[in-house]
Amino acid sequence: MENERWYSLLSKTEIKNPLLQLQRSETLLRGLLKEFGYHLPIKSHLIFINPGFQLYQAPINIPAVFPSQLNRFLEKLKTIPNAAKSRNLKLAEQLNARCLKENPYVLIPEYTYDLLRKGIICSSCTSFLAPFTQGYLTCGECGSKEKVDTAVLRSVKEFAVLFPDRKITTNTIVDWCGGIGSGKVVQRILGKNYKIQGHGKYSYYIDK
Repeated sequence: MENERWYSLLSKTEIKNPLLQLQRSETLLRGLLKEFGYHLPIKSHLIFINPGFQLYQAPINIPAVFPSQLNRFLEKLKTIPNAAKSRNLKLAEQLNARCLKENPYVLIPEYTYDLLRKGIICSSCTSFLAPFTQGYLTCGECGSKEKVDTAVLRSVKEFAVLFPDRKITTNTIVDWCGGIGSGKVVQRILGKNYKIQGHGKYSYYIDK
């Protein structure tokens, strides 16, 4: 952080200020609660869950919970008494009822498998991760690290969403991940987390 602006450390490119997003979300939530007839205090936080995340030059009073503080923060939440439980349940039902099942403003662009760039995308900044060393993938843009098993599984789920009619095979996922991880590595990950169907070169994987 520099002068209330946020930058990626490695590339020095400016990124969106999450504090502004937090403030906007809090304002919208307060308006929604007022609409429901509730006048409850709101305490908002930025939650950073990536264990490799680090924020430099952060002010002391920033409303953030960093990876090393997450367990303590969750334990603190558990100590808050459930006052007026029936009221809370009613509010939860009202909030759930207002959730949009489908966003009418989302326009899905046309795409094909061959036209999409292959590789594993960083979960923090959406750049492409570099080949793994010692079981980890590293982002050259933001410096985040992720276990290869976790990254490959995330990519498999993205593939299944983008191409629900295509079968999940070892060779397909190796190609989809841009060659990150050998066939043996991908086969081990798929075999551990999915159920195999068929035999030999005709085998594929489905959810357990």
